[in-house]
Amino acid sequence: MIFTQVSIELEKTIKKASGAEKKTIELVVFPAKLERISQNRLDEFQMQGLKKVVRYSLNNIGDYEYEIFDYFRDDRGTRYKRISWERDIKTNRITLEGVVANGV
Repeated sequence: MIFTQVSIELEKTIKKASGAEKKTIELVVFPAKLERISQNRLDEFQMQGLKKVVRYSLNNIGDYEYEIFDYFRDDRGTRYKRISWERDIKTNRITLEGVVANGV
């Protein structure tokens, strides 16, 4: 396990007094643990481009559990597309999985 941090990208819409709308991206930083994903065998879904899949375990995220977002960043600034965002009932943690956003 590697202790690190994850920033999720929340897209917010701000309304101006003139009625115009502006979309901004807010980064929210959480402490996380990088978990290993064991791949005992490669099946046809894992062979599609051999994408880099990462899994993080997050603790104490509060009301952000119900936020909807598409992308997140690791501590190095690599951008990932979210695959799953779910609560583990046994450990009461959030599991976040993603693949590299640019597909390389």
